[in-house]
Amino acid sequence: FSLSKLRLAQPNAAWLATSPFVSDAALMAVRLVITLFAVAVIITSGVRDGSTKWFIFLTNWQYLFMTLSFIGFSGLSIQRMVLRRAKSSTEGEWKWFHSLLQLLFSITVPVSVLVSILYWALLDAQLGFVSISVHALNVFLTVTELGLSNFKINVMHAVYTMAFSIIYLVFSVVYSAAGGTNAAGKTYIYRPLDWTNKPGAAAGLAVPVALVAAPGIHFLAYSVCKLRMHLQMKLAPEVEVDNSVSSQHAGPRCAEAVV
Repeated sequence: FSLSKLRLAQPNAAWLATSPFVSDAALMAVRLVITLFAVAVIITSGVRDGSTKWFIFLTNWQYLFMTLSFIGFSGLSIQRMVLRRAKSSTEGEWKWFHSLLQLLFSITVPVSVLVSILYWALLDAQLGFVSISVHALNVFLTVTELGLSNFKINVMHAVYTMAFSIIYLVFSVVYSAAGGTNAAGKTYIYRPLDWTNKPGAAAGLAVPVALVAAPGIHFLAYSVCKLRMHLQMKLAPEVEVDNSVSSQHAGPRCAEAVV
């Protein structure tokens, strides 16, 4: 094991703005639609909750990460279109914001699935527009991006998914210990995470979710990325997948790491 396997930087930033299956313009259009939808959902959700308690829920942490990711993806797609028209050669330079976007979406994909599973399995699920948007459509949108674009899931980045899960769990413990309540005035954020009255049961759920389920779902996301590469080779075998992005359809292999 080497710490270099955890690095977020990739050989070429243009991978974040391209698709192996559709044109740059089509990918940009899809991303813009998703971005507008996600922003609308966040605004609707925030107005509905009407308080700062919106920020205590894991669902909203995940959806905020997703929305920021799609804002970033849309910006990169627009930038690519502009730079290609200007025939600029600077697009492939990896910057700090590319690493941030890599981190955000690498966490978003598995956590969106995890949040949705926990919601429908453990909580009193509702069928309203916002609930379905943040506990079902979120998975569809993230998997759409992962399947359509050249975004690469690094299997070693499961560490970041686990870290995100642990950070939220620590936050929930501290919030409860400080006397925080949920929107209904209860002394917990989520009923299964009742650290005040049922700390043993809460820990019994939290530990396997953070240390087993989160990285396990991350690996599934990595597998979806590998499946995309397999389909690309079947549907477009003439496209060589390497470190070159001279073709708008070229992209990276989903691998353990770029060293």
